[in-house]
This record gives sequence, structure tokens and C-alpha cells, in this order.
Amino acid sequence: MNNFKIEDYGYNDFFNRQKDEFDRSGELAVARVTQVHRESYTVVSDMGEKNARLKGSIFFSPDSAQIYPATGDFVLIKHNPMGEDIIYRVLDRKSKFSRMDTFNSREQVVATNFDYVFIVTSMNRDFNIKRIERYLSIAWQSGGTPVIVLTKADACEDREQYLDQLHDISAGVRVLAVSAHTGEGMDELREYMGPSKTLVLLGSSGV
Repeated sequence: MNNFKIEDYGYNDFFNRQKDEFDRSGELAVARVTQVHRESYTVVSDMGEKNARLKGSIFFSPDSAQIYPATGDFVLIKHNPMGEDIIYRVLDRKSKFSRMDTFNSREQVVATNFDYVFIVTSMNRDFNIKRIERYLSIAWQSGGTPVIVLTKADACEDREQYLDQLHDISAGVRVLAVSAHTGEGMDELREYMGPSKTLVLLGSSGV
């Protein structure tokens, strides 16, 4: 017996309406893509975590309009107790991050269906207002809700200088000053991390 519930992974009415419309017979199950591999996917569903692959006759036909799954996508699958589950459809996304490929000819979707975008920077030399402004623009365009997270609050003697710089570009955006050392701001941070919520991080590594 497993304790997996697809609702804990962000499945809600937005996606359920799509399932009901496409799968009127109720033969398919819902899963969320957690990893993308070269020729397969790792998905989680009410049945637990499994590998899955695309149904070739749907995704690889010449007239197919199906998009390929990306990390975070909700997909309709048919369970296979003897092996890999089969992906039949990718449900419409509520948010996404994407970029163009090396040849600038095809969109590469990096992550989907997140609720919040944490823009993370330290209150030290890593702080760059232009970069934060660029990340805010990306976050708003993605469909997620941005939250600015200022780290190393315990080591900052003049946090007002950073807050003042953010004032003109962060209207409508929550700004949290946090410290892993003292615990400052951690309770506020956890408000965004409950079951069924998904977040992504933008920022420099190690901040």
C-alpha cells in the first residue's frame, strides 16, 4: 500500500476539468512528470512512482499536435502493471519556463505548472538590481507568482539599502529577508511550501 495522492502534487480542478473532457470513459489515470529522460519519463500518480513512455501512435504521427511532456506536466496515462506506464496526453499548463534551443528554432520547456517563483539573492555583493528586475519580468511572464527572497539576513548590517533598491521594481511582490543561521523569515517561507504547492528558484548558486 502506498501513500501517494496526486492532489498532494498540485492536481486540482484546472487539470481535472481537462481530464473529464478528454477521458470520458474514465480509463486513464493522472500522473505528474518529475523527471525527463532521453526516451522515457519518471511520473508519480496515485499508484506511486514509475517510469513511463509516450504512446507512439499519438505523439509520433505526422499530424500530431501533441506537445511533449516536460518536468512538472500533468499527463494522462494508462497503467501497465508489467512495465512502463503509457502516456496518452499532456494536459494544458498553467505556468511554464522555456527557452529557445541552440539554433533558436525550437522552444525547450524547462519546468511547468508551478505556483511560485522564488527569486533568491544574498544581501551582499551577489545583489544585482538589474538581474532581479530581469528575473521579475521572467517570473510574471511565466504565469507563476514571484517572491523575492533575500538571504543571509543575519550577516547584513544595513538591509534597508537593499530594500530601498527593490522598492521601485517590486510593486505587488512579497519580499522576505531570511537567515538559515538564525531562522529569521523561515516561518514565512514555509507558507509557500505546503502540500499541493510547487515552486521554482531563480538566482545564483550558493546564495
